[in-house]
Formats: sequence, structure tokens, C-alpha cells
Amino acid sequence: MNLFFIAVSAYLFYRIYKKNGTLSVATMHSFYCLGCMVVIYTVFLLDLNKNDLGFTAMPMPYFGDVIKEVLFIYMLLIISAYYVSFPVIKKPLLNHNDFSLKLNIMSKVIGSVEFFYISLLVSILFGLSNLIHFLSINESFFYSNTYYLLLKESDLLGLTSSVGKIYHIFFRYIGLCFALMFFISFFMKKYILAIVFFISSIYPFIFLLSGDSRWAPMYLAWGFIFIKLAKNPFLFILNAICFFMVLVKVLIGRELDYHGFNHIFDFYDYFFVKDIPIYIFGIFVNIFEGAMNLANTLLHEPRFDIKYKLLSYSPFFSFMDGFSLIRDDLKYKWAPNVPMSSLSESISFGYQYVIFLLLPYFYIMKNIDLRLKHEINIVNVLVLVVFTYVAFGLHTYSIRTFWKIIVFFFLYYLIDNIRARKNIYD
Repeated sequence: MNLFFIAVSAYLFYRIYKKNGTLSVATMHSFYCLGCMVVIYTVFLLDLNKNDLGFTAMPMPYFGDVIKEVLFIYMLLIISAYYVSFPVIKKPLLNHNDFSLKLNIMSKVIGSVEFFYISLLVSILFGLSNLIHFLSINESFFYSNTYYLLLKESDLLGLTSSVGKIYHIFFRYIGLCFALMFFISFFMKKYILAIVFFISSIYPFIFLLSGDSRWAPMYLAWGFIFIKLAKNPFLFILNAICFFMVLVKVLIGRELDYHGFNHIFDFYDYFFVKDIPIYIFGIFVNIFEGAMNLANTLLHEPRFDIKYKLLSYSPFFSFMDGFSLIRDDLKYKWAPNVPMSSLSESISFGYQYVIFLLLPYFYIMKNIDLRLKHEINIVNVLVLVVFTYVAFGLHTYSIRTFWKIIVFFFLYYLIDNIRARKNIYD
């Protein structure tokens, strides 16, 4: 039965990929779910433990009692993506007859003088904002600290203003968009523009790398798609090496006693070439450990206070709705730095909370893919990147991490669709 669930999921993923192509939330969502299924089944089949896996702090009990339930849930998630995307996408995006034409149109936009000056202005404003951000934090913590992910916490960094705290949350997303624009510009052979975007993405990347955040390798991950389109094996291999080393750095760095800019290269003392196969397997497990998060939830059945449940779905920031005051006392973690996932939390909360989480999620998925089907432009690609992070992160981070993003996109597409229908009838 376990292999049947995986086989059905693999077939549906193949169908989704063939219809949607790579530039699709449904494809990315299904890819991650299938990866989680393969990982937990491998762990269960080989009876692996933490020493065998590496790079994971997730509890590793015997998963045999819940393996069928976990695989079935992930299969349902892939089935949902299949039926959400099936009536929307008629032809694969990357093999679509008009794909080259659409890329050429995007290339003309990127190559225009107006776009260059707008990009330069936005980059300067982002650079000034980053300078203000750096001057507003406790710089000594940026250079060296003993608390993993301290650089993620605005309060611990000394940011006191609401604007500063909000910017601290979102500047990593903005930096990711700049990194993506670097790859797009490079692919379009707009090298001066690529340099502008590259420089703009350096500060958030270094900041995340200094804090040993898995956000850092994400800045390189999306480059694979556009390097693949450019058909440049050398750049693909170079990006793969950089991605691998950055990911290994942040995963090893999490286990060290010191973090910060001064310790970026400390991981080399613990990096051994002979262990590269182990690192590769450990990275694969670390990326797709969402299923083990869910399995632990089904095994332990944690319970939550109603206040925690309701505030988990609050669209406000923690310092506004008081969630920061109850979070540490009422949250549930598998390890000090391993939170329950959004999927795990919603299942623990109750079926109505699962529906409340997944309905807007799949609605957004359908709308993003629909717009990419009709027009491959910069905005649609950037939205795809941001929401793919949500699609992956729902399996590893709590509801609060993503709910504001989900609410924003859901309202945007809902209002946009209502306005479009109104224009048709008018």
C-alpha cells in the first residue's frame, strides 16, 4: 500500500509537470510533497536514525505506525494540486509554442532604458534602507553571537520601531527578488543590469549567511532554472557548487557555538571532502523532512490552547496582536530550533483549521499558474518564487510564518477576479 501511494503520487506529479512545466506552483508543490514521501519511506524502510542522516534535529522514532497516514496525506495534497491545475493549464509552460516569444517580450522590457533607470532607483532605495537597517541594529551581534538565528529576531537585534521590525521581516524577500532578477538579467544578457541586481542582493544574502539561515541558499536555488534555459553547463555546475557549499555552511553552522559575520568560514574546520556523499544525503533529508514533521505530529498528538490556534491565523504582526507574549509558552517544537510545520499545526488544531489553511492556498496556486499560462512577465515570476517558498515552508515552519503572505495573495487575487468579472458584465 505504501508503494502504491508513492507510485500514484509520482504519476500525478509527472502529469502536473507535463501540463504545467517548471514555472508553476502546482509543480513545485507536488515535487516537494513527493520528495517528502520518498524520504520518510526510505527512513522507515532502512530504519535510519539521526546518526545515519545528519543535518537534522528532528526526532526519529519508529514511523511504522503512521507511515500509511503520512503517505496518504501527501498523496491527497498532490491530488488536490492536480485537480486545481488540470482545468487551468492546457499546455506545458516551458514547452509552450509561445514561450520563446514571451521571453523575448520580457527581454525587451528588461532591456529598455526606462526599466534600467527604474531598477537603478529601486536598488539605490533598497541600499539606503539596508544601510539604515544595519545602523539601527546592534552591530556587535551581527559580527558575532552565540545564539542560533539571533539575526532573525528583531527585538534581540535592538530594533525598536515598528517600521524597522516590519522591514526586518520583509527585506529577505526583497533581497530574494533582487537575486532572482540578477539571474533573469544575466540570462537575458543584460549584464550591467545584472550587476546592479547582484550588488543589491549582497547585504541580505550576507546577513542570512551570517545567521546560518536556510534562506541564504534559496538566493542561489532559483538560478538553476534560468541557467538551464541558457544551456550553459559550466554556469550550471558553478551554481550547483556554490549552492551546495552555502547549504552545507548553514547546516554545519547551526551546530557551532558561534554565529555571525566573523564566523562565516568557521565551518571549514568541520568540512571534509570524503564526507561529501554523506552531506548530499543529509541535505536531501533536511530539505524534505516535512513528512517526518507530520509523522511526529501524528505519533505525539500535541494539543494547543484556543488562543494560540486563533492567533496563529491572525494577519497582524506578533507585536501588534500579542502573539509574541504567548508564543513561547504555548507553542510546540520537536527540538529547540525545529518548529511544528503549518500542516502539522493545522491537523493538530482540527479539520476546520486544515480547510481554512488549504483552501486559500490552493486558490492562490490556481491563480498564479493561470497568470503564468497567459503571460510570463517579471511580476508573475517573482510572485511564483515568493509563493514557492510558502509551498515548501508549509511543511517545515509554523502557520504564523506564512499566514500574512497567504492572506495578502488571497485577497489580491480575489479582488482582481471580482474586478475582472465586473468589467465583463459592464
